[in-house]
Amino acid sequence: MSDEGAADVGSDSTTVGILAASSILGKELGERLFAIDPSLAIRGFSGDPADEGELAEFGRAATLIEVLDLQRPDPELLAGLDLFFVPVAVSAAVVSALREALPPTAVLVLVDAVGWSAELAGPELGDLDLVPVVAGLPLAESSESAQVLVSPPASLVCQALLLDALRELVPRRVATTVLEPVSVLSAEAVEELLGQTRAILAFSGEMPTDLLGGQQAFNLLPVAATETAAALRRLTGVELETASQQVVRAGVFHGVALSTCIEFEQPVGDEALAAAIEVRPGLHLHPTGATSRKGSAGDPVAVAGEHSVHVSLAPLRGPGDGSRSRRRWFWVLADNLTTVGAWNAVSIGLPPTHEVN
Repeated sequence: MSDEGAADVGSDSTTVGILAASSILGKELGERLFAIDPSLAIRGFSGDPADEGELAEFGRAATLIEVLDLQRPDPELLAGLDLFFVPVAVSAAVVSALREALPPTAVLVLVDAVGWSAELAGPELGDLDLVPVVAGLPLAESSESAQVLVSPPASLVCQALLLDALRELVPRRVATTVLEPVSVLSAEAVEELLGQTRAILAFSGEMPTDLLGGQQAFNLLPVAATETAAALRRLTGVELETASQQVVRAGVFHGVALSTCIEFEQPVGDEALAAAIEVRPGLHLHPTGATSRKGSAGDPVAVAGEHSVHVSLAPLRGPGDGSRSRRRWFWVLADNLTTVGAWNAVSIGLPPTHEVN
């Protein structure tokens, strides 16, 4: 339970559980929850017996870690929870076991940083349906009765928000290159990147690669190329002919960047695109051609700690009238922890009585 504000928790308060509460995303969830409502009762859990009694701090709040058997979770230990976040990769069997052990009215939210939930399928889930949700989209309203909600990876959240803003302009095809930071993995992976950086600068022959699988420092590593039309269609309801993304992990600690090309049914100009993006909550439009100079948001570092997805529209060049084209490029940036990690997960998980800004 949160140390600060715990005395004010009444019988009508919301009690929240966070698995892996000491992880980089677990801490971000706790801080976000406490910032929204200091009276929330927050309990931290871990599947590692070595973590029992450890302190997880969420800004001005803290909780003692309780150990949970992920294969056979004790319903009595989870009794009274209204909301349970899982910000780490788990198996289908664990998802099913947690859902069964949690109170029937509790909401289970899987916070998926790197797309692992897409691989969960088969008899282990039984009749459970994993419902991916992006806060603020029309389809989010139909997920209120879902048994298991999924906060999708950063790349899908960013693309879904952008497509929702542009739906009236009739987008047909999407192609995206995602530059993914190491912080989507774990705090330990960030430490390994730091160790690699030190080893390179010291001209050392020894370089840690256990978590990153190779030299990530000062380097790019291809992760996956995937078809995303079905996922984006499910999140937004926008009927796309094709959509794909190439994920490349960059040798950076934090912040996700997307280079996205959207092909529309008809040629569109800057004014129409800007008008659609500017009125969409959750998106922040930057001037055409914005760079990383002070005062702009042309790079992931500049948007650290922000709670909006930042969008820059690439200027048109080449033949034609120079103002309209069916294919338009967008530079999209977000803080993968605050914006598309904690913010989206908390927004879809908390009851409507809690306003999430």
